[in-house]
Amino acid sequence: MSTFYPRFYTVNDRPVKLQTLPSGELEVLVVDPVTGMLVRDMSYLSRTAEHGIGKDVDALTEAEFEARRIALNEAASQRRHNRPILWSNTGDGEFPYRTELDGYTLIVRVNSFPAESLYTLLINNVEVEDLEHWPKAWVRPGRPRSDAW
Repeated sequence: MSTFYPRFYTVNDRPVKLQTLPSGELEVLVVDPVTGMLVRDMSYLSRTAEHGIGKDVDALTEAEFEARRIALNEAASQRRHNRPILWSNTGDGEFPYRTELDGYTLIVRVNSFPAESLYTLLINNVEVEDLEHWPKAWVRPGRPRSDAW
């Protein structure tokens, strides 16, 4: 089976990767348009198998797949950066900001700057991108008040 995989497609312009796992099981990964990350979605197996090449399904080379995946990842990042997102304080110094957006949980982690990027954005607990600065459209909450006084 492994001689036939991985295979790369677009289904309705979404990059799709079919690959075999070490167990021999077939896995289907699709680029999530919100996060830009590869997510498992076995429903795309029937779309590639039933329709074949043609009708909204195109075969890709690995290089074409990677180029489209990267382009979608960058587009998702740009949409997030340009969207006004209201953040809430968490009270956690390492993960100070959190919000819910379109059914996803977004969390900002503060890193060991300058050795690392200033922030890392996590979506549903998966590291999605490093940030060197806070996007201008994002709205940070005010500093939490201290009840120590």
